[in-house]
Amino acid sequence: MKSEEIYLFLRNCLNQKGYSLSLSQAEFQVLKNRFPDDFPVFSAMDGDKVVALIATVRVARNILYVFISGYLPEYSSFSPIVLLTKEIYGFCQRNGIAILDLGTSLDHHGQQKPELLKFKKFLGGHVCTKVTYCKVFEEI
Repeated sequence: MKSEEIYLFLRNCLNQKGYSLSLSQAEFQVLKNRFPDDFPVFSAMDGDKVVALIATVRVARNILYVFISGYLPEYSSFSPIVLLTKEIYGFCQRNGIAILDLGTSLDHHGQQKPELLKFKKFLGGHVCTKVTYCKVFEEI
């Protein structure tokens, strides 16, 4: 699947829920094309139709981070994200990746999303502290 198709699918899925992607299509394409081995994308299909995608990032030799996911709402009863997470878990085992980081459970305002947190716990996830660093530039 081409990076632009992946991006458009994910963007449309997020837009339907009132969210937006944190990077542009051009930025996504650069990441996917420049670092294909560090940016695996997993898909669930119904024949030729994509019904769900999860884009991941290998942030370290032993850590795979779930960057963004999306699915078609009409397939929600099939739990496509659960199926894909199972596949990603197997990928991690086969490739010596010890940590599958399911990401934060916050909305775009930084507020906790209780249902998402519950879902990640259901998948076997553990709540842990997220440390964020940022560089502050001061004018002289």
